[in-house]
Amino acid sequence: MNSVIAAGHLNNQLLTDEACAEQGRSNERLLIKGRSYKVTRAESYEEALPDGRTRVTNLETEAVVTDITTLDPEGQVISYSGPELEQFLQRWIAHLTGIVAQDYPPVYQFDLNGYGRLLGQLSKDRPIPGLNGQAGLLPAQKHAAAAILTRLETCREAVCVGEMGTGKTSLAAAIAAGRHASRTIVLCPPHLVDKWQREFKTVWPGVRTMHLDRVSDVDHFFAAMPGRAKQPDDAPLVGVIKQTTARSASGWEHAYDYGGPASHNYGSKGFTDIFRPWGAVLTAGQLLAQATTEQASLQARGRRFTEKQILFMQQRGVRCPVCGETQFINGRPLAVSELKAATRFCSNEACRSPLFQFARRRSESQERG
Repeated sequence: MNSVIAAGHLNNQLLTDEACAEQGRSNERLLIKGRSYKVTRAESYEEALPDGRTRVTNLETEAVVTDITTLDPEGQVISYSGPELEQFLQRWIAHLTGIVAQDYPPVYQFDLNGYGRLLGQLSKDRPIPGLNGQAGLLPAQKHAAAAILTRLETCREAVCVGEMGTGKTSLAAAIAAGRHASRTIVLCPPHLVDKWQREFKTVWPGVRTMHLDRVSDVDHFFAAMPGRAKQPDDAPLVGVIKQTTARSASGWEHAYDYGGPASHNYGSKGFTDIFRPWGAVLTAGQLLAQATTEQASLQARGRRFTEKQILFMQQRGVRCPVCGETQFINGRPLAVSELKAATRFCSNEACRSPLFQFARRRSESQERG
């Protein structure tokens, strides 16, 4: 209840004690507001030293204090904290929990929400200790899995918190089975890779697992996604990857078009095979300076730029390899040197494609497929 008060969920709530009316007294009505704040408590200790001196130690400890302030119809304001707050909560706990349940109804009502039959078919090959050979998930695990599955019906994420030994790994397998996931990726510490694979096979009948250790493993893992050829058995597949492996970034290179039709190019070759009719790469500042110089020179000789030539100079910049739009930064064309300073995305709001791509594989073990 203290966390509910600290979050402000009970602010400006009206409490009414109907029992007073039954006893012939007027109803007690209170307007409440709760808060939590930190206070610093100072303590001092004295310790006698062998040489006769005294050592003084000063300590300051931060503590969180929760209190509730009430206002009655007569305008009397009373603040409750410490033991008085405990007595206040004991008296009004039914009303306070009713307010929370009404304003924030729980998504899951402990009814398995239609997942009972599916959850009852999982983990049937592992007997539960102390239950005379019965197998399957524990009731608490079924409710936890059903609650998370209910959450995932309307949201894209859910968090499960539990102590060691409560069956979080089995719970995750049950959730994947409840979602009928054809592909599931598990990110775990290195020493738990084998455990995750073992638990999934125990809980979810017919599932296949694989350790994602190399780039080629990832290619095999996604080989049977929609639009690609299916695996012979079409079984659900779980890929387990170590955290240390996931932290190893794959090779990447910039992907952009410079002076030609929209197409991915070249990064890894030093851009030596790109045809540039205007010669070397020029920054935006150099382009503007060159345009001013050339225009003054041509004007001195009685010549002017055509609109097509001016447009051509303005579009000397990085283009998106997908939509072909010229990339701008601060109202001017983006230069290649500026692109290479960061990983950027297309400035066209309708595209937003990355201006970088996965680099070629570097060893035989990383060959696709």
